[in-house]
Amino acid sequence: MLQHKLRDAQLAGHDIGEVIDRITAGPMDGARSIASVLHGRLQRLQLPAQEHNVTWAQRTAENAPVLAHELAAGLDDRRRELGERALANPEPWLTRHLGPPPGPDASPVLRDDYARRAGTAAAYREAWGITDPDQAVSFSPHPGPELEALRKDTFRALEIADEQAEIRAMSRGDLEAQVLEGDRAQATAPPDMSSQLRVTAQNAAGAWQQSADAKVEHDQEQAENARSLAAVLAVQMNRLEAADERFEEWSARTASTREIAGKAKAELQRRGQQPPGREAPGPQSMTAWWREFQADVDAVDRAIEREHQAAVYDSQPWPPERKPEAGHEEPYACAPGNRNPKLPYLTPLTTGAPRDWMNCRPARTRLRAGSTRSAQSSTPAATTPRG
Repeated sequence: MLQHKLRDAQLAGHDIGEVIDRITAGPMDGARSIASVLHGRLQRLQLPAQEHNVTWAQRTAENAPVLAHELAAGLDDRRRELGERALANPEPWLTRHLGPPPGPDASPVLRDDYARRAGTAAAYREAWGITDPDQAVSFSPHPGPELEALRKDTFRALEIADEQAEIRAMSRGDLEAQVLEGDRAQATAPPDMSSQLRVTAQNAAGAWQQSADAKVEHDQEQAENARSLAAVLAVQMNRLEAADERFEEWSARTASTREIAGKAKAELQRRGQQPPGREAPGPQSMTAWWREFQADVDAVDRAIEREHQAAVYDSQPWPPERKPEAGHEEPYACAPGNRNPKLPYLTPLTTGAPRDWMNCRPARTRLRAGSTRSAQSSTPAATTPRG
């Protein structure tokens, strides 16, 4: 975008007013896209790249508001403070690129240069939220021009050629550590419910449309059924939206770690070295079992909702009436102790369920197909896994 390119030029220390005057001086008669013409002229200017020691005060135009100059001065002060702190107590990411800081007896020029370079990198790490003591910079560019300018400043200050050069400079142990860190981040990934949320939203919209069409046709029963289905889908959408937010939060939080792990794995393969594998899974914990149980319950819920929607669409009764064929055993027959062998297609899950239902396999199946919230409030026999 032209705006980002102009902002990059301003952050490089160029007078943005002068730059705009230069690219708008020529005629633009017959131009199909003025932005494209200005973008091409800006590229042909070949403005020199900024030095790594350009301050925020130098980047701020003289005719900028007073508040802008105060903010620029505050950013420069913060960078100097972080540089002095790094000079006194350098972290591993700093010493790996610049080496140990000059001692107290070293030349003041060397100490000032070290502090300035360290402050530039530390200010970027603070702005981007990098807390890993071994990571100096993000390996992926930033969409915002200000943060991307800080990232480029850090590459120049730490004398890093580019991201790929830093990856190739890592030892095998460092690369394997990055791969394992990415595997650990991936292992904590919540389920991605975006596709299911999209389908559920479409089904809910279809149910509301069916309800409206039924009202127009004066079919109150079908309208009520469609409205009930839409309400059920709305509740499910709320649950899916919460799950989708958890996945998006995890994705944003671990994006940098997973990206570095992917590049580290590619570098190991380029060297002909096998990336480390994930650790063998141990015994399943109760938490892992419960998550698996919830996933199974959600899958059954989705199947029931699809069958419910199909029944409403075809104007069929719900729950459906199931009649046993002559000469065949009733599929819902239970143990001899159960006096009510025919159970509804959907059994309400309540804490007062008869205990002889627990010995009925179809009843246990329907209990397992209940909602997660209902499963947590059911009897221990209905929620405890059997060996």
